[in-house]
Amino acid sequence: VKEPFFSAEDLFGDGKIQALVDKVKDGYDYVIFDTPPILGVADARTIATMSDAVIVLVRWNSTPVKTLKAALSSLVLDNAPVLGAAFTMVDPKSDALGASYYSAYYSKYYEQKKAG
Repeated sequence: VKEPFFSAEDLFGDGKIQALVDKVKDGYDYVIFDTPPILGVADARTIATMSDAVIVLVRWNSTPVKTLKAALSSLVLDNAPVLGAAFTMVDPKSDALGASYYSAYYSKYYEQKKAG
């Protein structure tokens, strides 16, 4: 395909998407939009500005800090309501989480409690 079938302007330019978003928000307490990456596709930034809150998903041990900062900066420039961030694909056994420290600490605590 040499030319796209449609552009972002085709989707967002006439206000139909905003009307759809508003209608859906009226019918539900929470509406979650799963968008493409913020830096990859302009549509995601447009949808972010239509949202009541944005939670940026960050792939654990993969997303470069520079990329995250650029994504957050673009959302701030667009006046998107960034609520926070959440990690995905987290390895719960990772030493980076401090799991080994807490595991060792609480193991000793329970051993002392049994002996006590």
